[in-house]
Amino acid sequence: MTDLSVIIPNRNSPFTTQTIEDVLKNAGCRVEVIVNVDETWPEPLSEDARVHYIHPNSPVGLRQGVNNCVKLAKGKYIMKCDDHVMFGENFGKILAENHQEDNWVQIP
Repeated sequence: MTDLSVIIPNRNSPFTTQTIEDVLKNAGCRVEVIVNVDETWPEPLSEDARVHYIHPNSPVGLRQGVNNCVKLAKGKYIMKCDDHVMFGENFGKILAENHQEDNWVQIP
């Protein structure tokens, strides 16, 4: 079972691949990454089996991109992040351990 699904809406960011790599390196739990690619594919594409890409026929925007990713998510927890961020060590484990209730929203 996946502990954390990290949702990344993407629109032509040159940092998406580095963001994905940082998620995989620092999650500290079983993680999957789901990226909505609204226009240009990130380069290089990750070949890690935990990374999934959605590429609509035409741009769908931020909200629909997030919703499309959430539909595919298998994690107990879902985290949305931007396509140009870095993460601290064990961030996923820390978020899960500090989660207090069902249907609770955390903003890291």
